[in-house]
Amino acid sequence: MIFSDMQRALMEGGHSLEGYTIPKHLQFIRELKEARLIKTKNDLKFSYSEVCEHLYLIILALDFLSRLKQGKPLAKKYAAATASYINYTEFKVNGTDLYNLVYFVTEKPEFIEKIFGSADAKKLREKTQLPQMELNRWLLKIDKDESRDMYFLMRLEQALNVTSTESRDIRRMLSFKTPTQQDLHLISARLLNAFRQKTPLLDLRQDLEQVLSGGKYTYIG
Repeated sequence: MIFSDMQRALMEGGHSLEGYTIPKHLQFIRELKEARLIKTKNDLKFSYSEVCEHLYLIILALDFLSRLKQGKPLAKKYAAATASYINYTEFKVNGTDLYNLVYFVTEKPEFIEKIFGSADAKKLREKTQLPQMELNRWLLKIDKDESRDMYFLMRLEQALNVTSTESRDIRRMLSFKTPTQQDLHLISARLLNAFRQKTPLLDLRQDLEQVLSGGKYTYIG
C-alpha cells in the first residue's frame, strides 16, 4: 500500500499531507518529461474551457489505463503522484499536469480573471463546482474495483461542462461491460488521437502511447 490509513484519511478529506515524505518511486513525474502542458503558472496558453476539457481527457485516459493489465501500474502511479498534493491550492512546478489543471479549474473566482486574462473565465469558474473530494477518492482507489463508477465520470463531465463530442464518446465507450478487442482498440485510438491533436504536451502522453501501442490488450475492468 502506498499510503498509510492516516494518510488516506487526510487525503480523502482534502487535507494537507505536509510533513509526509512521498515515496521515492512516486518522483517519476519530476524526472520524466521535457514535455509538459504547463511549465509555470504564467505559461498558461489555454482558455478556462480548454483547461476543463484537458482535465477531463486525462481522467478518461487514467480510467481506461486502470482497466488494462498493461496500463494499471501507470494509472496507479500517476494518480498517486497527483493525489500526493491533494489540496490543489497552488501551482506546483513538480506537480502532474492533472494536479495543476485542477488547481486552475478550482482557483478562487476573483483570481481567475487575472490568470486567464478574461472576464468570461471568471463567469465560467463561478458556474463550475468540481467535486474535489470525490475526485480525490477516485484517484486513491483507481486500482480497486470500487473505482468503477461511470456515474462519477458523468458527474465530472457535467461539472466541467465538457462539450467535446470526442471526449463524451470515449466516456460512453468506457461504460461497455464486456468490451471486445475491437472496442479496446477503438477506445485506444480515440484517446491517442485526442492527446496528439488537442494536448500534445500533456505529461501523460509519452507513457500513454507506450502502453497503448502494444498489440492485444488484457482487459481486467
